Amino acid sequence: MVLKKISAVLTATTLVVGMLAGCTDNEPASSGGSSESKDGKVTITTVRGLKDDTKFREGEDINNNPVTRWSEKELGIKWKTLWTVPNDEQFNNKIRLALSSGQELPDVFKVSDGQLINDLIRSGKVMPVDEAIEKYASPRLKKIYEQFPEAFYPATVDGKRYGIPRFSGGNGSDSLLWIRKDWLDKLGLQPPKTIEDLEKIMDAFVNKDPDGNGKKDTIGLTLASKNGLATWLADGSFIFGAYGNYEPGSWSKGEDGSLVYGSIQPSMKKALAKLHEWYQKGYLDKEVGILDEQTAIKSFVAGKSGIISAPPWAAGWPITDALKNNPGAVVEPYPLPSGPDGKIGRRGEGLVTGMFLFNKNL
Repeated sequence: MVLKKISAVLTATTLVVGMLAGCTDNEPASSGGSSESKDGKVTITTVRGLKDDTKFREGEDINNNPVTRWSEKELGIKWKTLWTVPNDEQFNNKIRLALSSGQELPDVFKVSDGQLINDLIRSGKVMPVDEAIEKYASPRLKKIYEQFPEAFYPATVDGKRYGIPRFSGGNGSDSLLWIRKDWLDKLGLQPPKTIEDLEKIMDAFVNKDPDGNGKKDTIGLTLASKNGLATWLADGSFIFGAYGNYEPGSWSKGEDGSLVYGSIQPSMKKALAKLHEWYQKGYLDKEVGILDEQTAIKSFVAGKSGIISAPPWAAGWPITDALKNNPGAVVEPYPLPSGPDGKIGRRGEGLVTGMFLFNKNL
């Protein structure tokens, strides 16, 4: 019975949870212990991130939709989502609350925050998965896991693996420049090819009233820097990529093959000097230093910023929100601009986007 539950959870994780998780990065907390009904079907509990404006077809919801029905019919697995929250911060807080208050965790859930993963493992409330992988993972999965052992590092403690990696989608989170094309057209500007071009555009967006309200209340570029300038949304890593091969806060392989710390490389000075210049000229939000990703994008969504660096999936969000809030707005993606020496670079997508963890009481 227990082995059957573990097998079902692993099967579900590899086949179904990925579809249920979609492109969001959240999931853990409250009930726990999968249950098997008389008809042999297994009910598995989970939690996840889900935007507040997510809509299902009439009569459907998070627990009753084409994916959950397929899972029940084809795999004998019933999914029960205990709760949803709209963003990572709320998700992590809710999991931490469950952890500190002794609430039962769901059967399976995905966590992206490294510290939270470690805290959950240290709490003793999630199970090691080495034996389960050996018994139930498909040959293809085992081959992938053998090929990329580092994918398990975020959830490995004392030589034991406590999670299943959710691999990234290749280049699905590599940033582009999303620009208000209607503002470009209004001001007679062409899309940028270089940092110099970008500066001319930002200057016009700040000083030539692109929104037509008669006020100087727009900025050129939306950036988030509270959690670092190389981030998943409102990303500033392309500025550093225009001046060198390193990003701040990251270790990379140097020209001689040794590890080098990006923040202390000579190219950092040039990029930081350029950011300072942009800030002084009003191209950036006055509060850029304390803006996280969710807060930073508000200026673009509100129609007060003309440029944001974001992945291709931003076409679904937050670009759609910007279009809804600004009738007549046109937002289009463009390649990242090159620096003075022709360099182009940005933060790359990591190998994994989180780890699926399993309740020890399965």
